[in-house]
Amino acid sequence: MQAGRLYLVAGAPGAGASLLATQAARTTALTGHLPVLYAASGLTRADVAARLIAAHTPVDYRRLRAAALTPDERQAVAETTRLLSGAPLLIDDGTDLDTAAITSTVPDIDRLALLVIDRLQAVHDPRLPLSGPQAVTDAVQALAHLARTRHLPVLAALDTDDPHLLSALSADLTLTLTRDDTHARLTLTERDLGPLTTVALTADLAHARFTDTGAPREDTRQLSPPEPDATTPTDTAAAAAIDTATAPPAPAALP
Repeated sequence: MQAGRLYLVAGAPGAGASLLATQAARTTALTGHLPVLYAASGLTRADVAARLIAAHTPVDYRRLRAAALTPDERQAVAETTRLLSGAPLLIDDGTDLDTAAITSTVPDIDRLALLVIDRLQAVHDPRLPLSGPQAVTDAVQALAHLARTRHLPVLAALDTDDPHLLSALSADLTLTLTRDDTHARLTLTERDLGPLTTVALTADLAHARFTDTGAPREDTRQLSPPEPDATTPTDTAAAAAIDTATAPPAPAALP
């Protein structure tokens, strides 16, 4: 992901946009060992940690939450938990979490590589400042400004795929997730260029993650490679689809 840009991962409730946000944080902090600020709105720190552990170990998410693991699984989870405790990952799950609180925290984290907001909620909830149409609009504008001024990649999950709302929000890049059972597609749309590419994913919900199918992506346009910029690392699992989608397609072979 390029610094200075806001990436909006949008999907209908239950599609799994939040899991992609978690996966991007996991890849950056646990695999890349780079600092991540994870702003959890509507989730607790324990929720986020359980998703990270289930995906990274991997271990069944439901049995993890129910404390119904085998001895070998418990040992593997303990190892992942130690790894997580030493990772440069700050999870903020404050009940008053809003863009002002997020913006004030960012300067306190040295060499911050990624800001994740999980999640913006389209339907208003009086308990969540980052919910409701106007709050979402204001948050996207504030986060886009934060990305530009701090030269930082910002990724926010949004629990709707309403095309009218997504168009009105006008994020730098919108990644729209659709899912049919275990089959998922992630479509990248750039604000000024329209749809660019689609990546096929497999929903591995037992482990609270998506995996890359390895199928060729569907590129709708040919782009010149971008200028070098700061990036966040990815692993071979599905948060890599975000980098895959935002990377330029390979040039066509000459006749």
